[in-house]
Amino acid sequence: MSAETIREQKQTLRLKMAAALASVDFGMVSPLVVYNLKAYLGPFSGGCLAGYWPYPSEVNLTPLLKEWSQKQGTVCLPVVANKKAPLDFYPWTPDMPMEEGAYRIPIPKDRTTPVIPHILLVPLLAFDDKGHRLGRGAGCYDRTIEKLRRVDKPHVIGIACEQQFLPFVPADEHDQALDAVITDQGLYKFP
Repeated sequence: MSAETIREQKQTLRLKMAAALASVDFGMVSPLVVYNLKAYLGPFSGGCLAGYWPYPSEVNLTPLLKEWSQKQGTVCLPVVANKKAPLDFYPWTPDMPMEEGAYRIPIPKDRTTPVIPHILLVPLLAFDDKGHRLGRGAGCYDRTIEKLRRVDKPHVIGIACEQQFLPFVPADEHDQALDAVITDQGLYKFP
């Protein structure tokens, strides 16, 4: 399959998933995902956990991030410094001042000391049973995961609701597979 065909399939799927996710009540789904994620993260206590600031059509992990920062270890958030480069990560705490970053996403105002996450929580539009992830199309997370895997072996966990599971997600050589996905209904692990 050509790279252009894969790009077209992804774009069609993005539109389809954006429409499907508009009907999901993330206020109801998010606590279930957080519950399952907390159970999964139990053995990973400590270390640097990279979360994300959610769009309205994404699972809200803020309660888990607050708890992790108070009891477990460091929490960091991604920052887009250059839209064609990997993400940077900066420490975050619940009382930290924030400002608007790229894509209108809140980011830590204090960005003096970047960190490298041990666990990376990744939002997505869709995923399949091979660990392929469909993102929003900018490639930020794929570039980031590739870079982090060259330096260390972070545990990369997709965060989704069960409606985001598909039998097939198109992927090319640049797409980075996930280690696991946590949904409101449970866990998917990939080799």
